Amino acid sequence: PNFESDTAVMYPDLSSSYMGGVWGKSMLEAMGQVQVLINPVHRSYMMGKSDNVTNFRNFESLGEYTFQLSEYKPSIREIFDENEVATYENMDELNDKVNYFLKRPQERQKMITKARDKVLSGHLYSHRMKQIVNSIK
Repeated sequence: PNFESDTAVMYPDLSSSYMGGVWGKSMLEAMGQVQVLINPVHRSYMMGKSDNVTNFRNFESLGEYTFQLSEYKPSIREIFDENEVATYENMDELNDKVNYFLKRPQERQKMITKARDKVLSGHLYSHRMKQIVNSIK
């Protein structure tokens, strides 16, 4: 519910290029059209935890074969390696990495493929449901 206001507070330099939100299928279609998706962790996702980084974008972007730069929080490395999902810690690093990866489409594609394969092999809803059922047993 605080998405736009969080973005304005957390990334004021980006607010001038903000073009509005898209959700659902439109969001996935838009996501599939970018070369580098910037994935910040918004306060509403963090629920008071400073290291919670796994939001839906980490997975949805891979379904669209989209490369992502995710804001670094330690827990992202519990799921993705550095050669699967690139991260940034501040605006200067974000700018540098966007420029770096825009010039290297083959490197982006390798990372997308590795991360997508990992998601398909162990991070689908069916995998989570099995974990839930097994924990209840």
